[in-house]
Amino acid sequence: MLHPQTEGLLHDFGTVIFELIRQLGGASAELRTEGTSYKAEWNGRAYLWVTFRGDRAKRYKPNSVLLRTYWDTAFEGWTERTFDLPGNTPSASYSARPEVAEEVESAERFIRLALANVQR
Repeated sequence: MLHPQTEGLLHDFGTVIFELIRQLGGASAELRTEGTSYKAEWNGRAYLWVTFRGDRAKRYKPNSVLLRTYWDTAFEGWTERTFDLPGNTPSASYSARPEVAEEVESAERFIRLALANVQR
C-alpha cells in the first residue's frame, strides 16, 4: 500500500515520517517509490524502507508503518531481526501504529539510527 492509499491517522503518520526523513537527511535525502514501499536514500545510499500495512496485514501489525534498515547492534532487543532487504541482507524491522505513542517514538528513534548508520 502506498501513502496516497492510506487515510486518517495512518496517512498523517506517514506524512510525519516522510517529513522527518527529509528534515534529517537535508539536501542529500531522497525518497523513492519501490514497488509497494518507499526507499529513503542519503547521498545515493539506501538506508531505510517504509511500507504501509493496512487492516489485512498478517505478519506485522495491521494499520501500521513497517520500517526496515540494515542490521546494527543498536537495534538489538527492541526490533525484529529479519532478512527482508535485497540480497537477503540481515535487517532490523519495526512496525509502528500511529495511535500508540511509544511506537511512534520508537519509529522516530529507528529512523534516526538508520540514518546515523549510513552516514558513518
